[in-house]
Amino acid sequence: MEKFAELSLDLLQKCVKCGLCKSVCPTYPSKEEEGAFARGRLALAHMVIEGELPLTQEVARQWDECAMCRRCEWICPNDVQYKEVIVYARDMQRKSLGQGVVKWAGLKSLELLQSKAGRSMVKLAGKVASLLPTKEIKTPFPTGAVKFMPKPDAKAFGLRGKVFKAQKEKGRLLFFTGCMIDAFYGKTGESVIKLMNSAGYTVIVPEDIK
Repeated sequence: MEKFAELSLDLLQKCVKCGLCKSVCPTYPSKEEEGAFARGRLALAHMVIEGELPLTQEVARQWDECAMCRRCEWICPNDVQYKEVIVYARDMQRKSLGQGVVKWAGLKSLELLQSKAGRSMVKLAGKVASLLPTKEIKTPFPTGAVKFMPKPDAKAFGLRGKVFKAQKEKGRLLFFTGCMIDAFYGKTGESVIKLMNSAGYTVIVPEDIK
């Protein structure tokens, strides 16, 4: 059985198994199993690193389902740096099991989305989609499931490189919009900016976000 030893075990051994992380984990309520929150995911990483457990797709799935919100770090009484462990665990997964077709395709799609050609395609798709009566598009998946995807925004990337000034400025904020707000949820981004402006904050949206 392969043994991974690059990560300091001190990071893992700081966990005292108190379970406070379970109370704040957003993924635990949907599964209610030990591997669905930080304590269990740390234990899996520890066993894989020590060579006590093989690194399988099922183990990797538990790490993949982590939202990386880091609430567990904020509540942890022993200051366990969970992010460091989960990033290392995912790197082990990538090296041992590969990236997987779906994840690879998703990352490549994000790369394309950030290119000039990708932006132009999204804007064109948004203009075409604006003619459709529905708010969402049915998208069939290889598994047979059908997901409802939001329509592309005709004003995609319209917030990039702009400064939205507050009338009575208390401070300034950088707003990193992300690919989904850029391409699909532009109105959500506008609402966030209006809310921050009303609170007295000037919002700056960088032009080059990757």
